[in-house]
Order: sequence, then C-alpha cells, then structure tokens
Amino acid sequence: MRLAAGMIVCGVIAASIVGAPVLRAATAQPMIVRIHVTGDVRLDRFERFPTDLHDTGCTLIRSYAPPGKPHTYSYTVTINEAGRHFQRDTFYLTVDPFRRGQTVYTSTRAGRFQLFSRAHNKSVVISAFHGIPGLHLRFTLAPDLRSGTAAATGADGDYGGQVGLHASMTVQWSCPVLFNEHYG
Repeated sequence: MRLAAGMIVCGVIAASIVGAPVLRAATAQPMIVRIHVTGDVRLDRFERFPTDLHDTGCTLIRSYAPPGKPHTYSYTVTINEAGRHFQRDTFYLTVDPFRRGQTVYTSTRAGRFQLFSRAHNKSVVISAFHGIPGLHLRFTLAPDLRSGTAAATGADGDYGGQVGLHASMTVQWSCPVLFNEHYG
C-alpha cells in the first residue's frame, strides 16, 4: 500500500515537472496578422507566429537625433523581415513619423505597408506607400501599440508578373509583446 501511494505521489510530481513547460508554452500568446486583399488581386491570409522570432513582431523605434534635437519615432509591424524564410509570406507596415498619444493616421505620408506572397503558384506583391496616385491609407493603433488595423484603397498590385493592378487591402494584427529599439 505504501509503495502504491509513493508511486502515485512520484507520478504526480513527475507529471507536474514535465507538464509545466508544456503548460507555459500553451499559454504563450502568438503574434496574429489577418490580411484581406480585394480588387484585381484577391487574397486572404491568416498568419500566426511565436513571439520569439527575431524578424517578426511589433516594434517602436526611436531614431538617432543630434544633440539639442528631438528624437523621432516610427512604429513597425513585420513578418519575415527581409524575406529570410522561404515559402513564408513577407509583410511590413510602418507608421512614420509615429507621434505619442496619436492612434489614428490617415495621410499617405504617415506610413506604408507591403505584402509579398504567393497565390496559385504565382507571386503576389501589394504595395501601399506615398507616391501611388489615388492611394488612401488609414492606420489605427491601440494605445498600448500591441494591436491595430490598417486599410489601403488604391494600392498597387502585381500578380504573376502582371503589373499595374489595383487592390485594396485591410490588415489586423495583435502582438503579445512590443519591442523597443533605440538608435542613438
């Protein structure tokens, strides 16, 4: 009887030790990005990534400023920055300049975003940045900068080598962690 009780206790202790990392990993929140593209190019993406990737996440960047000048800030959301991982979408969004306390940006000079993907074995590029005629952008950031939405109408689209296509894109994201980078 004692032997059986001792084995049960050891089993419970071992299960709690072995199960603890699994439990912690299961509760860690991933970064989530939803992308919807309409117009001449149609595409839906649901991206989910662990928070420990070095090329994926939400980041507030403080840029270098010479002495006596104020620092400028930009806010970025990236997936697979610089396309380091093959067979994975690349996406980046930048709100620049970012202003503390401001959560809505509607000027085409306020930022940009771009998606590189594949659909039906063809390359897809959707671009939304200043200089595209007829482009309208809207960025809405959560006060804690860990989530937000972006929308572009009149964006440029390329699909399988066809250029000059028109697209609209909406993006929603949430990041469990906000990274801070300082340059200078």
